[in-house]
Amino acid sequence: MFSPNSDVAKSPAAPHLVVANTEIVTDLDNYDEAIVRLAKRTKALYFTQHNCRLTWGLTVCRRNTRAYVFGGDGAWSSSDIDVASASGRQAFISLLVNWSLCSVDRLGFDPSIRYAFDNDSNRPYFEIDVHEKNASTGKVASRTYFSDRCTGVAATSLTGRHARYFAASDSFDTMCNPTVMIKDTWMPMTNRGRSGETGDERSILDALHAAFNSDSEVGDKFPQMVSTGPVYLCRGDEFVEDTAATALAGLLLDSKHATTAASSSNARGPSGRQHIRTVMKWAGDTISAADNPSQVVVAIADAMTALAATHKKCNIVHGNISDRAILFQMTA
Repeated sequence: MFSPNSDVAKSPAAPHLVVANTEIVTDLDNYDEAIVRLAKRTKALYFTQHNCRLTWGLTVCRRNTRAYVFGGDGAWSSSDIDVASASGRQAFISLLVNWSLCSVDRLGFDPSIRYAFDNDSNRPYFEIDVHEKNASTGKVASRTYFSDRCTGVAATSLTGRHARYFAASDSFDTMCNPTVMIKDTWMPMTNRGRSGETGDERSILDALHAAFNSDSEVGDKFPQMVSTGPVYLCRGDEFVEDTAATALAGLLLDSKHATTAASSSNARGPSGRQHIRTVMKWAGDTISAADNPSQVVVAIADAMTALAATHKKCNIVHGNISDRAILFQMTA
């Protein structure tokens, strides 16, 4: 925890250092309100930590402490840790030691999105790894992109779908002039289609381009796909797909200690979310970046034309229309 007036808290990277939001109350009657505040602050953390996979939390009331894990599938709470007892003190110290010694992804951060700092511009930027698996060899290769801004964050709830959009380039020197848009999202695995199925984003975009490639009115209104697929984490000599089960493994289901791993009150494990990263050729900024009404009108008119055409010709309906789903390029 850092004081709001400390040098650390004032630094550009301060929000990226938060491991666990903490709420402290002295009156038991205020405990429920503390939990609500903790949830709200944790939700806000997703808007500042763009490499956040899951996040921890703590509530303290008198001598009792609880640890929480907030993930895409739900929120889990430990039982009360009574620091007045020897076992409670041991459990609480074990939690702190775990945070001190564990890997970055155990703290809740995504090791494939790294914060860095550019001294020349005096601001942070991102290094983002995109993975591709060779179907014949089974080997995973990564390619690093560079981004100086996250163009949009969708985090409508603590347990909802979290998506982030990065304007990026494959070169550090050109990241101010993005060449790709990277969409990073946690999707329910039950909604994730395989190649050729309706739910697969790659197959949808391929179908749209095949249908409208020669259409002068609609053909240029869809983003061009570069790659899409799961995000992988390095585990020893192997790469494993980043899923809800991977993120929470050892924190929830495999631990015997409720303080180093929050225990679910309903005894249910993660329902299963898949970490997907999609790279598309740069199509422009989100519509929220428009600086005059005429740009908004033109962008929405083009979007309506494209949506109507996809339904009429391909029987595809867009299921998530929002300001982040409409991209446009500002022209002089």
